Amino acid sequence: VLNGSPANLLPTRPGPHTSSKRTKEVEARIIRTRFETNGNMYEIADTLTQMGSTVSARLVGQVLADYGLSKKNG
Repeated sequence: VLNGSPANLLPTRPGPHTSSKRTKEVEARIIRTRFETNGNMYEIADTLTQMGSTVSARLVGQVLADYGLSKKNG
């Protein structure tokens, strides 16, 4: 019935298996790009992707919302 070792029956830790892409450096680039280009989150994500940082528009939106810099807030 059991193929493998008894250790395989122990539950594994749930959660992300990769490190977060949201670092302080990425946050700083997003905020800097927001003030330099005054674009929306999709344009900022495209600009950062062209610069070599792989970020999603959702991440850009989350960072801008956390710092109160989204277009909705002013």
